[in-house]
Amino acid sequence: GAAAQGPNPYGGASAAVNGFPPQNGNGGIGAAPGAPYGTNAGSAGAANGGRSGTINDFFGRQPVASKPQGGAQGGFLPVAEISPYTNGRWRIKARVVTKSDIRRFNNARGEGQLFKVDLADKSGEISATFFGKAVDVFYPQLRQGQVYSFSKGHIKQGNPRWDRSEHVLTFEEQASIEALEDD
Repeated sequence: GAAAQGPNPYGGASAAVNGFPPQNGNGGIGAAPGAPYGTNAGSAGAANGGRSGTINDFFGRQPVASKPQGGAQGGFLPVAEISPYTNGRWRIKARVVTKSDIRRFNNARGEGQLFKVDLADKSGEISATFFGKAVDVFYPQLRQGQVYSFSKGHIKQGNPRWDRSEHVLTFEEQASIEALEDD
């Protein structure tokens, strides 16, 4: 009825319907995300470099293209995106920044050995620890300064007592590591 049209009995040009502001081309649906009320999408073209018709989610963010997590596509996951929630098969391309000596230890499960490396790509750095038979396989193979692809490891939350990075990788004998060309 008449409440949604014509002058507002409380003053103002038009009434809000169902609690929403009037849709007269000033803001609301079709407004540029982040634009002040009163700016419509038509004027956003110049503000966003002439692009119009971009699709935004509910909060006005641009959609993010999903990145392949390795495998057959040959895609590499940036080191900075590794987390315990990274699911499925992942593969990183990283440079060995540091490489420790082999350390031997005894614990409740018996004797063991390990060595650590710090890995880095353009996005960040992560530490990795090799355990058991992986030490015999990969210690002679990995060279400081060389670039490799790493996969088939485990991603864990880092322990601030021992680890500099928020997340850490652990590799055992089933790990897959290949030397790559530097780019």
